[in-house]
Amino acid sequence: MVKKLIINMECDKNKMSKFKNPTRVPAVIGKDAPKAFRDRFALRYNTLDKKVSGIVGCFGSHIKALNRIVKENLKNVLILEDDSSDIKSIPKDLQNFPHAVYVGGWMVKPKIKDISEPVNKRGFKKGVNKIDYNKFRILETRGYFVPNKQEAKRMLEIIHKAPKLKNVDIFFSNNEMIKYFYFPALSLQTTKMKSTIDETNKYGRKNDPKQLY
Repeated sequence: MVKKLIINMECDKNKMSKFKNPTRVPAVIGKDAPKAFRDRFALRYNTLDKKVSGIVGCFGSHIKALNRIVKENLKNVLILEDDSSDIKSIPKDLQNFPHAVYVGGWMVKPKIKDISEPVNKRGFKKGVNKIDYNKFRILETRGYFVPNKQEAKRMLEIIHKAPKLKNVDIFFSNNEMIKYFYFPALSLQTTKMKSTIDETNKYGRKNDPKQLY
């Protein structure tokens, strides 16, 4: 059986209504996070306080979800942000897959200068594929699958050992923390619901559907 951990802010509880049988993970409020955690972030000096709070809170929320997997010894877990669409059933080839797998996100080329160019998806098979980080990466942590507490521990160890943190999706990508993705995506961004960090839906499917795999 698959368990869904939904990261959700107190002020956005209405977003939970679209999920079937969810377990809510109360989101971390960045400005209220411990100073030692906030000080680990390497962000541009002119980043607005509201955005800093969102970045810190988002990362803290994902750590909280991963810690829950470890503490409760959960298996076959989907971690979803509340602006994602629901996943009603999990394909058999994903169930008990031994590694973490993206189930949705923004697929882009590795270099910033090429980020607006769509990735060539020829050769992708239906189901679990391996990410070739030399050719593309997946941004956004809208949805990913974590099979067990051992995999969650591995991811947490990378986070804890890192000298500096940044946006959670960029950190995951830079450290190649998730090496697989499911194609086609099992979850998309819900266009009518704004992300706390991405309020303009700049990276949502209504902006550029070709890059949301």
